[in-house]
Amino acid sequence: MSLYGERDPVKGRELAEQAAQVARTASSSLTGLALLHVAEGYAMTGERRSCERTLSLAEAQFEITDQVELVDETAVALDLATARSTHSEFTRLAGSCYLFLGLHDLARPILEGTAEALTGRPKSQAIALGNLSLALIRQGRPD
Repeated sequence: MSLYGERDPVKGRELAEQAAQVARTASSSLTGLALLHVAEGYAMTGERRSCERTLSLAEAQFEITDQVELVDETAVALDLATARSTHSEFTRLAGSCYLFLGLHDLARPILEGTAEALTGRPKSQAIALGNLSLALIRQGRPD
């Protein structure tokens, strides 16, 4: 809510960092998703290095989810449900980060692939398409 509703990227980033810390004990996927919002908070304040470092940390969490064999049935169900959307969420938020950073040439190809991959998920796809439209307009390509 702080990132998008209140438009307070510092508070939103701090809350997302807390969520990532709590999620570390339960789920790599949820940790990665929380870190994506931390990265977006950095992007909103123009902190490219911190944003990209945090994107890398999130991606590493998603790779853990793909590689680790979980024993707890609840954790398995949680990570399987979350893992389905992690790659497209990663690329959607990475594209959004580059858009906030004003790096439209980096955002565009990421968002193009993401929008295509999100077929069947209309809300997320609409967000990716809206961000893609912004990236293209800001590149002087409104068509």
